[in-house]
Amino acid sequence: MGSGGWLQILNFVVSGLLIAASSVAISQTVNRWTGVLVGFVGAGLALSGVFVTDPVPTDHMTWHGTIHNATGTISSVALIAACFMAARWQATSRWRWYSVLVGIAMPLTFVVALGATESLGIWQRLTNVLGWTWLIALEVRAMRTPMTSRA
Repeated sequence: MGSGGWLQILNFVVSGLLIAASSVAISQTVNRWTGVLVGFVGAGLALSGVFVTDPVPTDHMTWHGTIHNATGTISSVALIAACFMAARWQATSRWRWYSVLVGIAMPLTFVVALGATESLGIWQRLTNVLGWTWLIALEVRAMRTPMTSRA
């Protein structure tokens, strides 16, 4: 929103498309379903950029704000599910625990955000940081997997 809003829209779209593109490699390296879920994460992020959010607080949701929220929710749920799906991949104790804890922490911080209206934005960003940091760890871990070990 505002004069610089185009930059955030571009950020959402480009980041989402890059994440969606990485889902092909994740499908081949980690497993098919983790790749599909990461594809939903990327597509949801890109669509969240295309359909601009409504200002907060608002008394009236617009159609594009509703689509923004729906695609963002789908993206977040897919990321949570990917955490649990990938926890089994080359499962070391630390990787498994990290994946499961992020999969649990993301919805918990989101619920806290809903109850903490004055600091909602901070909790929402914390939810994103948890999930996206895990996604980066997954991507780096997948890139470091030797070609002979890949599915």
